[in-house]
Amino acid sequence: MVNSPQSTGRLAVYIARRDDCWKAINFSKSIRDRGRRRSYLLEKAQGFLSADEYDHAALLAWHILYQVDARSLQAHQILNLAYHRIFSRPPRP
Repeated sequence: MVNSPQSTGRLAVYIARRDDCWKAINFSKSIRDRGRRRSYLLEKAQGFLSADEYDHAALLAWHILYQVDARSLQAHQILNLAYHRIFSRPPRP
């Protein structure tokens, strides 16, 4: 498989988004109040959903459910939507 400039650019964007996602997770650890931490991460996850970055939204939703608040209905909804979109989209060329 040859790395075209287009595929290299997509990979760079993907890595930058992934880094943004982990920066948000690491920053959220400094927020003591669980409610504010959950709200911050939900806002970031919604932003990824809006940008069609479903895998990053799923990562943030997963983090909310397993590290912050397992009962967060919004996180469950984001995770379900993201997984549905990830597995129903056609493979990239």
